[in-house]
Amino acid sequence: MSDWKMDGKPALLLLHMQNSIIQRHKELLIKTGVISNQQKLLKAFRSKNLPVIFVNVTLNPPIAGKIPAYGDIWKRVTGTTNDPESIKVIPELTPEPGEPILFNWPTGAFNNSGLDGALKMYGVQTVVLAGVSTNHVVTSAMQGAADRYYSVILPRDASSSVATPEAHEIFMDKIAPAVSLVTTTEDLIAHL
Repeated sequence: MSDWKMDGKPALLLLHMQNSIIQRHKELLIKTGVISNQQKLLKAFRSKNLPVIFVNVTLNPPIAGKIPAYGDIWKRVTGTTNDPESIKVIPELTPEPGEPILFNWPTGAFNNSGLDGALKMYGVQTVVLAGVSTNHVVTSAMQGAADRYYSVILPRDASSSVATPEAHEIFMDKIAPAVSLVTTTEDLIAHL
């Protein structure tokens, strides 16, 4: 166990772990242990009655028809729909009654989702981030949380940059430590 102390009340945020995104990468996420580590985090947070919040993405830009002109991500989402099955949390991480499922657009968990209000309602000081993809969603959630003065913890083995695994390692080793604590699922659970 590493030497650090939890800063106030934590909440677990599971980011974009929804059918439409995970179905393309599920085999890799199982093989690398990302889903099983998220299940361990869920079990630990639930056993201590700590907040768990799911944040999924909807494909509804707040300004109708306004999609940026540059970047691969915009090409992938153009023409995609929000059918109810596609935006559901994957079965392996099924939310329990009372656990909120918020929806953001585009990649930032705090964008158009009400996440900050939910965290304040729960009295949260520390956010634990896990999800896909590290180089988009987790990065922007980390920055959004830090901008709002939450302490941020990233269990490195509970997120993935499925398209570019090297981006995950670079982020966790070089970028994230500037504004967050990077640890493991096991270490985080030991500190709850």
